Amino acid sequence: MRSCTTFLLTLALGASTSLPSLKAEDAKALALLKRDDERSIAKAVEAWKKLEATAPEYVPFLANQLIASVFLTQELRDDIRHLEARYNELNRQREKLETRKEPADWLDRAKRVREEMSQIKAKSLVKKLGAAGDAPAFLRASALYYGCRGIEAAEKVAEVYSTVPDKRDVLHDPVRAFADLAVAARFAQPRVTPGDRDKAVAAAEAALKKDPHLLRAYLFLAKIYLANHEFVAARTEVDKLLKLNPEHKAAARLKAEIHSAEEDAAAQQGAENSKE
Repeated sequence: MRSCTTFLLTLALGASTSLPSLKAEDAKALALLKRDDERSIAKAVEAWKKLEATAPEYVPFLANQLIASVFLTQELRDDIRHLEARYNELNRQREKLETRKEPADWLDRAKRVREEMSQIKAKSLVKKLGAAGDAPAFLRASALYYGCRGIEAAEKVAEVYSTVPDKRDVLHDPVRAFADLAVAARFAQPRVTPGDRDKAVAAAEAALKKDPHLLRAYLFLAKIYLANHEFVAARTEVDKLLKLNPEHKAAARLKAEIHSAEEDAAAQQGAENSKE
């Protein structure tokens, strides 16, 4: 039975590729796997994929790729556990600093801790996604998710997304406009500092410059201006958006919010003037 299978496989491979040569290449890939470092294992997987394309009937190519996947997954899990442990330790440090408000430079220390936490969150996400072909799409979604929730990690994840290779051509975003959009989202919140306001505006404008069809950037610009009480600028961005898409309900709702906020600000200013 075995000799019959070998004979049929040899016929299927044709004259250009012999079974002994395939076995030799398989052995070389297995030797790489045994070296047990990430680069060697990745090279082994790449070799097996090429061999599989040449001879899909040869089961060991797939089986050996499974072994490589198990090894890599185990390593990823170990890395993730380490990152999560470090993240939890940093979170305890942050809570301690912000609760006790000491030593004297507690605010700067807390800021540095939060920045490292953001970096770890981004690294952990990349590790969890691994080298999957769809990883760039998940990174984009995660960056926007963190951004819309105002989470600091949005900027780090967006930074990773802006450079990760799109090997499977799943993004349809060659200029990575969504990375800028995620940064704009991070600061399109009810409150924004002057420095963050400038960064957010620059990010939203960069997103629109890269992709004029990315209409959400107009909405974020309007929210940023509204948070800074720049009512005219906020209304201008909303009007641009509604002109491009009259069906945009969020823009229409925001326009009403801008009008209401402007009236409240005027009334408050009038009350303060009357006291003087």
